[in-house]
Amino acid sequence: MKTSPCHHQNRSIALALALAAACSSTPSLLAQAVEARKPDKGEEAIKLEAFKVTDTSELSGYGVSSFSSATRLKTPIIDIPQSVSVVTSALMRDIGAFDYAQAVAYIPNVSYRQNVNDGSVIRGFPAFNAYRNGFRTSGYVSDNFALDRIEIVKGPAAAIAGSSESGGLVNRITKKPLDKQAITIGAAAGSYGMFRGELDMGGPITADSKKLTYRLVTAYQTGGGWRDFEDGLHKFGVNPSVNWRISDKTNLLVEAEYLDAVTTSNEANVYLAFVRDGTSNPLDIRGGATPKISLTPRWAPLKLNTNDRKLEGRVQRVENLFLTFTHAFTDNLSFRQNLMRQWTDIDTPKARPTHVHYIGADGYVYLTRPTYQLSYAAQNLLSAQGDLVLKYNVLGGTHQTLAGYEVNRTRSDSQTSQGSIGDLNVYLPNNDMPLGAPVLLSNQVTRNRSIGYFANHQSRFWNDRIIVTAGLRRDTAVGQKLEDRRNNRAVVSPDPANIDSPMYGITFKPTRTLALYAVKSEAGAPTSQVPVFGSIGLADPRQQFFSATPIRINEEFGIKTELLNGKVSASLARFDIQALDAVLGQFDPTAPGGGRNYLQGGNRAKGWELEFFGSPVAGMTLVGGYSLMDTSVVDPTTSVRSPELPGVPRHKVMSFVSYDLRGKRTDGFRIKGGMTYQTSIVGRVSNNYRIAGGFVIDLGADYTFGRWNLAFNVNNVTDKLLPSFGIAQSSNNLYPPRNFLLSLRRQL
Repeated sequence: MKTSPCHHQNRSIALALALAAACSSTPSLLAQAVEARKPDKGEEAIKLEAFKVTDTSELSGYGVSSFSSATRLKTPIIDIPQSVSVVTSALMRDIGAFDYAQAVAYIPNVSYRQNVNDGSVIRGFPAFNAYRNGFRTSGYVSDNFALDRIEIVKGPAAAIAGSSESGGLVNRITKKPLDKQAITIGAAAGSYGMFRGELDMGGPITADSKKLTYRLVTAYQTGGGWRDFEDGLHKFGVNPSVNWRISDKTNLLVEAEYLDAVTTSNEANVYLAFVRDGTSNPLDIRGGATPKISLTPRWAPLKLNTNDRKLEGRVQRVENLFLTFTHAFTDNLSFRQNLMRQWTDIDTPKARPTHVHYIGADGYVYLTRPTYQLSYAAQNLLSAQGDLVLKYNVLGGTHQTLAGYEVNRTRSDSQTSQGSIGDLNVYLPNNDMPLGAPVLLSNQVTRNRSIGYFANHQSRFWNDRIIVTAGLRRDTAVGQKLEDRRNNRAVVSPDPANIDSPMYGITFKPTRTLALYAVKSEAGAPTSQVPVFGSIGLADPRQQFFSATPIRINEEFGIKTELLNGKVSASLARFDIQALDAVLGQFDPTAPGGGRNYLQGGNRAKGWELEFFGSPVAGMTLVGGYSLMDTSVVDPTTSVRSPELPGVPRHKVMSFVSYDLRGKRTDGFRIKGGMTYQTSIVGRVSNNYRIAGGFVIDLGADYTFGRWNLAFNVNNVTDKLLPSFGIAQSSNNLYPPRNFLLSLRRQL
């Protein structure tokens, strides 16, 4: 297995240490952090409200009042004519969510998608693109240590973000420098040998001024996962940032991130009993064998890993640098310039199981694994964004117009090799089979450039009772340059057509706390040539292509309201999402590279979605929702429309609640718990089998004494085997079995 060379590592570590050193240059900093500093009366607040990002990491609630990912401006959620969700730091702390899969457990119609780096399924459709601080980044398995919150836009958000999938947009917002000195240390231990340590510190660098502030967040985690061979995993990350308030109108924020991790290869899929199996021959019996096992209630060990022991473990190193410069020319005209530089090195070895099973001559169930794959990818990404926002009054209304641009330049260096591997005995896994000699499939360098222009406008009339929102983005790309080193060829693709992505909506507010809205958003796409064989190079003489125009359209209307004098926020949405010319990749051992892309004529998801968060009574905090989905999918191999998208339950309800028993006391207990229920799901686009639904229950409690907080969580208390997503007999993503977490935090 190739080990990822990370030639950028020393530079990134030096940058991180330099920022950290700057943050801690004052010898008395730790002592100052014990006492929170009060602002001087003469200090002026920075006048950049349009771009201001409020840090929520020390708040206790499960919701926020404003949102930036949908409009690129700080906008009240009730004024946004679209469904949005937020995962706050407080919610991540209370449920013990250290990774993305855990963080979205209580967000309606959002699921983690396995086999994809931090991938999502939103309202039945994929959202594989990863965004961080508004920038689209290369995909990697992240950690939540540096996140202030996760903002989710449901439905295409291409009018602002550019290239966007049908499901929506997931934007991770990092923690920002603090105006007051604060230090928090934490440690956690849990099931499967997990241990984690964290440090979060920040405040003014000098004791008498807020002109220069900092934040340093770092975490280290080691241990394993609940599936076989998921030991030896680790993550180490450091996220320093410095904010310079140059004047009351000008600000500069610098953030850096370094992440070194070994994570699971994510090919660990458990086999579930089928409620219905409509395949013509679901299990082929070879050689007249007599099956030795029952196919119910579960026909594989719980810890089954379809990968091989020697192939487990994705090695990744990620380095991010963000710069944000903002300036207010006047109270009504502001400018922001963002810059991101990212380097990633990811080395992924994995077996490539198919969805074909059979009963062998020994009577046991086998899974076909024709090949294993070794892939290495290094990417260098440079992005720049600029925004200009103007506020003005005309024609009896208050208006706000944002216009901006985004430029991206990417260089990717990748290699893929493939070798043979034996079939897997599902019931008695044989995970130490010899690996055939790897054969180089591709060795190439690709270069891409693109530029996008976007505008977002909002007009408010009749004392803010009517709000009209509109957005449009046009993306122009330069043809991809590919250097195929395996075949010693160079290919320059023709420039693709421009992409136009519009969005328009209206909000009517009969009262300050009630809003009715309607929106139509579209992720445009040009007609493009899609490679039939996705695992081999574009210049490979065996490659073939087909045309696709993968446009995504969302039509939605709903209600947003604040109840109980603003203590609870709730929204109810009716949505209809269509994906035209969707491209679906499937394993095919007969195809070059072991996989084939298919064109789907159109998938659809429509339904209702209820979401809520807040504190209905003193001491109680809650978040949750309910979704009702009616979906349909086209089988690309037969062009037959089936009634359900794979992996999506028709009904799903979830809620997480915490209750503070302390009253007016500073010390005492807080109890918490969550519940998730879903109906059965189908797998595969042909809808030929169904997996049972059920309940998952999480419980916990924490005790606060002085500056200490001790928390205990038991997740999946009843140890139910429930799929959070499933697409085939050999590709089911599960809620983990019962596991425990003990964590300790102290504020210095």
